[in-house]
Amino acid sequence: MSHDDSILSAYLDDEVPSPWKEQLSGRIENDPTLMRRYAGFEAVRTAMRAVPEPDFEESKERVWKSIASAGLKPPTPQIWRRRVVLPVPLVAAAALAVVVFGSFFTYRELFDRRADAVARDISSFHSGDLSVMLNVDDGGVEQLLQWLNAQQQITEVKIQLPDTPRFEIIGEPELLKVSDPQRGRR
Repeated sequence: MSHDDSILSAYLDDEVPSPWKEQLSGRIENDPTLMRRYAGFEAVRTAMRAVPEPDFEESKERVWKSIASAGLKPPTPQIWRRRVVLPVPLVAAAALAVVVFGSFFTYRELFDRRADAVARDISSFHSGDLSVMLNVDDGGVEQLLQWLNAQQQITEVKIQLPDTPRFEIIGEPELLKVSDPQRGRR
């Protein structure tokens, strides 16, 4: 099909826009060769419309009957090869949740193991092995004394008083252990 044939086919199908449609109509009427080609296109179009459309339903039924009689079954998709369509934000949220929960439980497990190891190490110390220095404010002395009395493994406590001149000693400091209340009385 040449360029002119495609234009003639478009003209026959009423696909040529208005300004060129009138020009082409005039050329077809004045040119006998072009008029014969256009008439040939019209004849092919009329012949194609005259042919009835084949009935595909009947042949389709025959094919399905032959497949059914042969015992063939339509292929069933395998579970592992089945496609699952998920939205990208859902996949991203699930991945984030896996990372967050995995990190949380991993950190928790490692922290618990480390805390257990530290507790075992601290419990294996003897009184001479551990030295702790605490800075106590005015109101914290009572809390420190309560904590020291609650401990069972402490055998010796040394208190170092500050060297600053602002420190005033009022009375005589005395620490009593609850298990031995008679020791400090006179």
